[in-house]
Amino acid sequence: MNSPTESAPLPSAEELLALDRVRALFAPYSRPLVVTAVRDALTWYRSVLAPGDSPPPLYDLLAQVEAFVQRNAASRIRPVVNATGILLPDALGNAPLPRECAHGFPAVQRWCSSRMDPVTGEPKRRTRVVEHLLCMLTGAEAALITSSETAAVVLAVAALCEGRDVMVPAMAIQHHTPLARVIDCLARSGVGVHESLDEADQAIGLQRAITSRTAGLLYMDATAAPPAGLIDLAQENGVTVFDAFNGGNLCDVTRFAAPAMATVGQRLTAGADVCVFAANHLPGGPQAGALVGRREILEQIRAHPFAHMVEADALTELALEQVLRLFGEPELLPQRHPLYYALARPTDEMLVLAGALAERLDALDPSIETRTIRAEASLGDGILRSIALPSFAVEAHISDMSGGELARRLRECEPPVVSVVVGESVRLIVRTLLDGDGDHIVYAFEAVLRESR
Repeated sequence: MNSPTESAPLPSAEELLALDRVRALFAPYSRPLVVTAVRDALTWYRSVLAPGDSPPPLYDLLAQVEAFVQRNAASRIRPVVNATGILLPDALGNAPLPRECAHGFPAVQRWCSSRMDPVTGEPKRRTRVVEHLLCMLTGAEAALITSSETAAVVLAVAALCEGRDVMVPAMAIQHHTPLARVIDCLARSGVGVHESLDEADQAIGLQRAITSRTAGLLYMDATAAPPAGLIDLAQENGVTVFDAFNGGNLCDVTRFAAPAMATVGQRLTAGADVCVFAANHLPGGPQAGALVGRREILEQIRAHPFAHMVEADALTELALEQVLRLFGEPELLPQRHPLYYALARPTDEMLVLAGALAERLDALDPSIETRTIRAEASLGDGILRSIALPSFAVEAHISDMSGGELARRLRECEPPVVSVVVGESVRLIVRTLLDGDGDHIVYAFEAVLRESR
């Protein structure tokens, strides 16, 4: 018998894991995750039970285990409803993966020809097909894929400027946070990094800063290619121009009624020796860096020892290959790619969608108030937020509930609904809604209403 100062013993983790209700969680969540949740639940109860307290009913203990399982599982990557109006949101994984890309992975369900040519049996460079596609789409002579954009920049500059200096725009150093990591890596690779360009007149700034040690110019502007005067001055002095930018546009998006954006090919044509961009900023592209440019430049970069350390893996290659193939037929992108579907969406279609969603929400309960409004979507986060796209939205409010609280509860639904908080309401911008998302939003509001009663 327990003394009055001791709590009654809790079941052991092994006893709980033997119960059918707990074992039923193994399939959807995995056994390791459930084991962790059982231990977390027992630890929590031990911390809150006072001496002499009775143990909780088994039903409550199992409910706590399930709550810990769901809480721990919530951190995994899972689908969400994007009602933010941001087409390339960093927090939501940028662009959705097109179906063709998702279907491109059966090759790795078996052993695969990752580094072997099946015809000759000889070793091969894994990313050769992807590099060929990039050359076709950009007009470059050669291409190279790395594990990340930062790795691509460091590799290119280290390979071509080792033991010498690279010039970087002063404004880039001030405003480009990842550049600090690039500069640190370059310094460790034996490359000197110096501010080079006066913001008012970049060519004059370079002319004043250039020395016999200057080997490269690292130009970083997401919105525009290096000016012609800057390119000419660099070429006259034998300075390699690296045009590094976050975007990865491969086609003319004005055909989808979107604002004009320079393509990678157009930036390359402007005169840079090598363009470096984030492959993950290609809509639906995986985390990777891409370099395109002149063949002799790319071969020097490829020969650097660092290149082997930052090469892309097989899954990255497969995903990127499927994305690049879509751009071979840009006119079909709205039918095949969720991002371009959102870009090309007609205004009248969005108005109808917003009106229908508002009617369905109004019909759920008298406590819900909605209105349909004109709204602005945007191409992405950061500097891409300035590229506005017209849209419509539904603003929804539930009586006695703040906008922030409603947004939080919508995110807790399955799938989570990510909205924009506007005062006491949430705004659901319809340009970024995919097929079936309207149903998910209605189900989420139903769940919120049930929990609030």
